[in-house]
Amino acid sequence: MFEYRIRCTQEYITSLELSLQSSWLNQYETYCRSNLSLPHAFALIHPWHYCQDSTQLRVNGVRGSRSFHKEVGMNSLLCASELIWGYKCSRSLGEEVQADHLFPYSLGGQTVASNKVYLCSLHNQMKSNDIHIFPWENGEPAWLSNCLEMIARIKRLT
Repeated sequence: MFEYRIRCTQEYITSLELSLQSSWLNQYETYCRSNLSLPHAFALIHPWHYCQDSTQLRVNGVRGSRSFHKEVGMNSLLCASELIWGYKCSRSLGEEVQADHLFPYSLGGQTVASNKVYLCSLHNQMKSNDIHIFPWENGEPAWLSNCLEMIARIKRLT
């Protein structure tokens, strides 16, 4: 599992560098034809692609707010450390968990339910925005294609 995550992370970093060297819309069209790897698709939502131009404010709206809203009953949820690190958290049930982005917000992850993970405060701090622990093996998340489509619509207007 971790070897696969490391390979995907290496591909993500390489793709991120390559994605800055050619047209974003051309790369998006390649994604639409299913000819782009998942790590490369994630590289296309990185804020680097829209922080330097006039689309920044409009595209930042694609990701949503930085924080998830606090929900009732968060103290009855378990920490999802097993999803990320492969082991169960030892914290007691009844201790409040924190909602965080599974794919980091700082790297372009959306604030949507399908990109939400619940972690105890300790595991949330340990996770930070470390892309090496993202569960690439779960495949493309539901929100990614929608996010790319919204960015493409905005880029076509500029």
